[in-house]
Amino acid sequence: MEKDYLFVYGNEKRRGADHSLLEKAEFVGEAAIHGTLYDLGIEMPGVVEGARGLVHGELYLAGGKILAELDSYAGADPKVPDSVFARTEVEAILADRSKVRAWAYLLTDEKLQLFFAFPLKEGKWN
Repeated sequence: MEKDYLFVYGNEKRRGADHSLLEKAEFVGEAAIHGTLYDLGIEMPGVVEGARGLVHGELYLAGGKILAELDSYAGADPKVPDSVFARTEVEAILADRSKVRAWAYLLTDEKLQLFFAFPLKEGKWN
């Protein structure tokens, strides 16, 4: 089975409330992406991609079934144009400074306006 890299930054991380979604994924290591992390005010974060800062999270290898389940969980259905989150390909930076292409669930600036959100300057969720 082919697997893709997946970057997570919120409740799906180890010790996170929704980590069970990744129980069949393979943990690769700590990683970061360029962007801004926001507290969305609903006990979950969101990221807007960009060069404004670093968002810290974890990198996994995940198969298509896991990604499909996460698409549903994140409300990131590619067939629904008004989805809040979008599964987007990003560049993840590992601790050894190597880089890989990975999927991440991101917001657009436009979708961010739907929330009472504020930036988390340290780029870390929990």
